[in-house]
Amino acid sequence: MLLATAFYVALVLVLGGRLAISSNYAVIVPVLMAALCFELPGGVVAGFLGLPANLLLFAILGHPEFSPASKPIAELSGIVVGTASGYLAEYFSKLEAEIETRIATEEALREVLASRELLLQELNHRVKNNLNVIKSLAQLQRNRSGDPDFLAAVDDLVGRIFSISLVHEQLYGSKEPASVDAGEYIATLAANVVSSFPRREPPVRLECSVARPGMRISADQATPLGLIANEVLTNALRHAFRDGAEPGPPPPTISVRFLEEGGDYLLSIEDNGRGCSEVDTKGLGTRIVKALCDQLGGRMKLEPIAGGGAADLSNGAAEGRAPREGTRFELRFSSRA
Repeated sequence: MLLATAFYVALVLVLGGRLAISSNYAVIVPVLMAALCFELPGGVVAGFLGLPANLLLFAILGHPEFSPASKPIAELSGIVVGTASGYLAEYFSKLEAEIETRIATEEALREVLASRELLLQELNHRVKNNLNVIKSLAQLQRNRSGDPDFLAAVDDLVGRIFSISLVHEQLYGSKEPASVDAGEYIATLAANVVSSFPRREPPVRLECSVARPGMRISADQATPLGLIANEVLTNALRHAFRDGAEPGPPPPTISVRFLEEGGDYLLSIEDNGRGCSEVDTKGLGTRIVKALCDQLGGRMKLEPIAGGGAADLSNGAAEGRAPREGTRFELRFSSRA
């Protein structure tokens, strides 16, 4: 500010004789500098003092005739210029402060988000480890018993634990800790269920497909979805091919599909086994599937592939009348988490 004032005074005193009345414009330099330094108050004061400063310097030069013809207009112009400059300086100062505040807030939010993601990953890792410990304890207990019913119940329990721990395993290693890759999750889950059952000849062939690669579902949806898939696949492996399959085509096959259509997710599990004639609505597996379906807000049905009646599990009704070859399970629920 002092440099700008000194420059203005020197300019008028040194070049005032040559510039004559144009010397009045030199006062804009200290006015603008005052506005930049002191914003609106500085601009107003500098604009008000502009004309008196010019008159004083012209008197020192001995050229009072250099003063403007209309002093009120000159004074008003100085005040307007100083006020406008001060207002703009104040506006941009506030804008700069707002930008700095938002940058600082954004950085803080990034740090909070990074900490949250790290916390979620650590939580998922610990949950996965705890579930693996529970699974190991169940398997140890299984090895101490020869009761077929107990062994089957433990196998079901281990499968359910695995479907939950698989969600947390994918969440722990994902860059998106709130969702999992649907294709990878379902394929891994289905492969584990099939491999956990005793091998048969010919072996059961598993086919998995996802309509859109990279499709992700929320963790809140993945857990009940995996549990449902585990129950249906376990039931198919246990009952659809119970009496074995004759050698030759078609080989025993289970097909798992997951796709998105009309704003809904659709899980379809098909087998080419014995088919179904009725549904045990009082069994633990069926009750689990129904409860998880309600949790997802979805609707499911079990039906023969080659015609016949369908068993609507959502209503607990079994409309099929005779065994059919092949069974299809479908679950439809909203794609909105």
